[in-house]
Amino acid sequence: MRMVQSPAIMTAIAGDERRALSLGRVDLNLLVALEALLDEANVTRAAERVHLSQPAMSDALQRLRRLFGDELLVRVGRQYQLTAFAIELQEPLHELVQMAGDIIQRRELFEPANDSRSFNVVASEYSAYILIQPVLQRLAHAAPGLSLRLQRSTPGEHEKMASDLIVGLWPGTGAAEFGLQSEILFHDRWVCIVWSGNEHIGDTLSLQQYMRQPHALYQASARGGLGMADRTIRDMNLPRRVQVSVDSFVLLPLLLQGTPQVALIQERLGRKLAAVADVRVVEPLFDTPPLAEAMYWHSRNTSDPAHRWLRTMLREVAAELNP
Repeated sequence: MRMVQSPAIMTAIAGDERRALSLGRVDLNLLVALEALLDEANVTRAAERVHLSQPAMSDALQRLRRLFGDELLVRVGRQYQLTAFAIELQEPLHELVQMAGDIIQRRELFEPANDSRSFNVVASEYSAYILIQPVLQRLAHAAPGLSLRLQRSTPGEHEKMASDLIVGLWPGTGAAEFGLQSEILFHDRWVCIVWSGNEHIGDTLSLQQYMRQPHALYQASARGGLGMADRTIRDMNLPRRVQVSVDSFVLLPLLLQGTPQVALIQERLGRKLAAVADVRVVEPLFDTPPLAEAMYWHSRNTSDPAHRWLRTMLREVAAELNP
């Protein structure tokens, strides 16, 4: 079997000739501890993540500092920050640990009732609430040893390469470039929501009526990241009064109670949160962009039995979602 060696890590290990270190003399469990330390930038959380005691993780950090000849984590005030060298190590380290995990966990068969497996899943709040939550209900009975580590983010290059599964909008930006396979799971559409006590808006809303209302909208960051439907409205260059923006589609309807604001949201999410958030769904009488959710995975996982089983589970749950 060919050993894949990360240039950054191997150079660091072999760089000091006086220590004459070789891969055979390195405790590879330290790389798992190092990944947790660099991801969490916190000794206590890193220890909890890999099921070590805090003293054991502190000892691992000291050994790693000696091994690499770098502090890796430096205390700034009451928190740790990564050194420049530690930041350089993060991406190749994730790849090495992921590959090692794939080798160890790969089997010809997967028995969901008995086998254990952990998956890193990137999903938006919307995807997690609508799809992953009912999947978890099934896993509790069908595959109690299977666990998901959910990460809410917009997948960048690192997430695309390190994650086992991504659930997000279709089409996915750069999916083919990173060798990702994909499959559409379900479709949704954009609707308007208002506070249930808003008596000035009926069951439908024309574009002219919509533009006259104060708006609440999803915005991932101060510089952009609008939802698809709000981007369409923005591109019309019509006068618009945005009263509040928030970086969470789940939180968005909860802000409308007692206000005249109107928001655009995915219909499945709006109807599921209607009672909790005290809002009602209003039919927009104007065009909104099509909306589809898909799952993405790296081609290296296509034939993995456990990964195939999880994809089948997502496919079945998506098929049972109410239209």
